[in-house]
Amino acid sequence: MIKLKNIVNESIEQDKINLIKSRIPHLNDNNVQVIVGKYKEYPKANYVQIDDISNGINYFSSNPEQMIELGFDMPDRETLLKLPTGRYKLKDAKELLKKL
Repeated sequence: MIKLKNIVNESIEQDKINLIKSRIPHLNDNNVQVIVGKYKEYPKANYVQIDDISNGINYFSSNPEQMIELGFDMPDRETLLKLPTGRYKLKDAKELLKKL
Protein backbone atom coordinates (compact mmCIF):
# COMPACT_ATOMS: atom_id res chain seq x y z
CA MET A 1 0.00 0.00 0.00
CA ILE A 2 2.85 2.38 0.80
CA LYS A 3 4.48 1.76 -2.60
CA LEU A 4 1.23 2.63 -4.38
CA LYS A 5 0.88 5.81 -2.33
CA ASN A 6 4.46 6.82 -3.20
CA ILE A 7 3.87 6.13 -6.89
CA VAL A 8 0.69 8.22 -6.85
CA ASN A 9 2.42 11.09 -5.01
CA GLU A 10 5.35 11.01 -7.43
CA SER A 11 2.94 11.05 -10.37
CA ILE A 12 1.04 14.02 -8.94
CA GLU A 13 4.30 15.92 -8.33
CA GLN A 14 5.49 15.21 -11.89
CA ASP A 15 2.15 16.44 -13.26
CA LYS A 16 2.58 19.65 -11.24
CA ILE A 17 6.13 20.12 -12.55
CA ASN A 18 4.91 19.62 -16.12
CA LEU A 19 2.12 22.16 -15.57
CA ILE A 20 4.54 24.75 -14.16
CA LYS A 21 6.96 24.20 -17.06
CA SER A 22 4.12 24.70 -19.53
CA ARG A 23 3.01 27.91 -17.78
CA ILE A 24 6.45 29.55 -17.39
CA PRO A 25 6.36 31.18 -20.87
CA HIS A 26 3.09 32.87 -19.85
CA LEU A 27 4.29 34.14 -16.48
CA ASN A 28 5.27 37.70 -15.79
CA ASP A 29 5.57 40.11 -12.88
CA ASN A 30 1.86 40.92 -13.10
CA ASN A 31 0.35 37.43 -12.98
CA VAL A 32 2.69 35.84 -10.44
CA GLN A 33 1.44 36.32 -6.90
CA VAL A 34 3.77 36.09 -3.92
CA ILE A 35 2.31 35.23 -0.53
CA VAL A 36 4.59 35.78 2.45
CA GLY A 37 3.67 34.35 5.82
CA LYS A 38 5.74 35.00 8.90
CA TYR A 39 4.56 33.01 11.86
CA LYS A 40 6.46 31.65 14.82
CA GLU A 41 4.79 28.26 14.91
CA TYR A 42 4.97 25.30 12.58
CA PRO A 43 3.32 24.44 10.14
CA LYS A 44 2.96 28.03 8.95
CA ALA A 45 6.38 29.24 10.07
CA ASN A 46 8.01 31.57 7.55
CA TYR A 47 6.64 30.41 4.23
CA VAL A 48 6.57 31.87 0.74
CA GLN A 49 3.97 30.63 -1.72
CA ILE A 50 4.00 31.44 -5.42
CA ASP A 51 0.75 31.37 -7.38
CA ASP A 52 0.07 31.74 -11.10
CA ILE A 53 -3.07 33.87 -11.23
CA SER A 54 -4.04 34.42 -14.87
CA ASN A 55 -7.47 35.48 -16.13
CA GLY A 56 -8.89 34.95 -12.64
CA ILE A 57 -7.70 31.33 -12.53
CA ASN A 58 -5.12 29.98 -10.07
CA TYR A 59 -3.25 27.56 -12.32
CA PHE A 60 -0.84 26.35 -9.66
CA SER A 61 0.80 27.06 -6.33
CA SER A 62 4.49 26.48 -5.79
CA ASN A 63 7.46 27.91 -3.92
CA PRO A 64 10.42 30.06 -4.99
CA GLU A 65 12.88 27.16 -4.90
CA GLN A 66 10.85 25.08 -7.34
CA MET A 67 10.15 28.04 -9.61
CA ILE A 68 13.83 28.97 -9.83
CA GLU A 69 14.81 25.33 -10.37
CA LEU A 70 12.35 25.15 -13.28
CA GLY A 71 13.83 28.25 -14.91
CA PHE A 72 11.67 31.15 -13.73
CA ASP A 73 13.70 34.25 -12.84
CA MET A 74 12.59 35.56 -9.45
CA PRO A 75 13.99 36.38 -5.99
CA ASP A 76 14.74 33.45 -3.71
CA ARG A 77 12.85 32.54 -0.53
CA GLU A 78 15.27 34.28 1.85
CA THR A 79 14.99 37.52 -0.10
CA LEU A 80 11.19 37.35 -0.27
CA LEU A 81 11.00 36.71 3.48
CA LYS A 82 12.33 40.26 3.95
CA LEU A 83 8.86 41.45 2.90
CA PRO A 84 6.13 41.97 5.48
CA THR A 85 3.46 39.27 5.71
CA GLY A 86 1.01 39.73 2.85
CA ARG A 87 0.07 39.09 -0.79
CA TYR A 88 1.93 40.84 -3.59
CA LYS A 89 2.11 40.80 -7.34
CA LEU A 90 5.69 39.88 -8.16
CA LYS A 91 6.27 43.35 -9.62
CA ASP A 92 5.15 44.97 -6.36
CA ALA A 93 7.28 42.59 -4.29
CA LYS A 94 10.34 43.49 -6.36
CA GLU A 95 9.67 47.21 -5.99
CA LEU A 96 9.21 46.93 -2.23
CA LEU A 97 12.39 44.86 -1.90
CA LYS A 98 14.34 47.67 -3.60
CA LYS A 99 13.18 50.03 -0.83
CA LEU A 100 14.11 47.73 2.06
